[in-house]
Amino acid sequence: MNKNQILVLAMLIIAATSCKKSDPVTADKKLDGNLKTEAIPCLTLQWVKAIQGSTGPYATTYPGKLTVNGDGDVFYSAWVTGSKWDLNTGEGQLYTSGGTGGYIVKHSGDGTFQWGKFAAGPYSIFSVDDQKNIYYSTTKSSPKHSRKYTPSGNLLWATDTLNFDFATGKGELFALPLTNDTSYKVHCQLKKYDKDRKHLFTKTTIVEWSKWNDYFHQASTDAEGNIYWLTGSISLVKYTSNGTELYSTKVTSAYSDTPSDAKDMDIWMTNDRFGNAFVFYHGRFIKVNANGTVAWTKTYSFDVQQAFTDPEGSVYTISGKKIVKYSSAGNLLGSTNLFAAPQTGSAPKITSIAADGKGNYYIAGTFSNETDFDLGPGETKLKPVGNQITPFIMKLKGCL
Repeated sequence: MNKNQILVLAMLIIAATSCKKSDPVTADKKLDGNLKTEAIPCLTLQWVKAIQGSTGPYATTYPGKLTVNGDGDVFYSAWVTGSKWDLNTGEGQLYTSGGTGGYIVKHSGDGTFQWGKFAAGPYSIFSVDDQKNIYYSTTKSSPKHSRKYTPSGNLLWATDTLNFDFATGKGELFALPLTNDTSYKVHCQLKKYDKDRKHLFTKTTIVEWSKWNDYFHQASTDAEGNIYWLTGSISLVKYTSNGTELYSTKVTSAYSDTPSDAKDMDIWMTNDRFGNAFVFYHGRFIKVNANGTVAWTKTYSFDVQQAFTDPEGSVYTISGKKIVKYSSAGNLLGSTNLFAAPQTGSAPKITSIAADGKGNYYIAGTFSNETDFDLGPGETKLKPVGNQITPFIMKLKGCL
């Protein structure tokens, strides 16, 4: 064998070795409080951060929301009560004032803490527009507050008279208020405002109280500004950006189920950039084509806690510590349990996930025991203060 042949053979051996997946880490190989009993294909941990509580009164945190912008910056928001929380995941400290309130934190793509904000009021939610401005609001009728921040965290405006549920890439604002009347009917509305908070139009649907569920009141938009609204009548309505109705489709027309039959956290709607919408309803996975026709209905047997699409059109759901990925045709592409159950206590729970279409996954959740967040044979352990239910944010790279 000549020198060139030896060189080629060596390169092939190196390439094959580098592409080989690591072996699963079994209980015999790793005897600690967070046993890894299965391999996580292709995914590697980039970083993980915990938002720690103080050692004061017992604190709880409720499922929050996570998103990323075009620069890879990561934003996370949640509602907390009880203890003070240190929003600074770096070397310094930035404690909340304690009590009930919502916070939002920003990290760069490499996990460096940028800034944090805290405001009183439960159920804080937010959106990021194309200019990377951040919109932050509560959904409760009282107290009301909404804020808009620059990418660097400077306040652009604040209002204590309006709540917004989300903002579009252009900075247009949407609110989804609910009111009850004396005849046991629920009036759910979709209100649109421009970027200066000027009201543009309102859409209303009325539902019998006995058939109502808050999770049937969801809305989103696509890149063209079209609006998708999952209403309390179990219908998906699509409007143009100026409010012209394009279709209204009863997504469960083949079934007699009512919202009261479904689990609260098992009703989700999302849409992709191609104009398709996907509804998860009480064990059913439904696709609505861009023209409003129901393409298909499939079944699933687990709770759905969030649904979203990536830029390629794949559909993701989360359930506890499991991430499930589907194709746009509804075919199962992958299912990954991120955390094995520890010897004591419960495993971490995923509450929000985002993908940037570049092979990066951003995951947020809560944990209450010492946990190894490394998905391979290494160790990256975090321990919450006083075993409080503590939020974490992590970045993974690879494929599901």
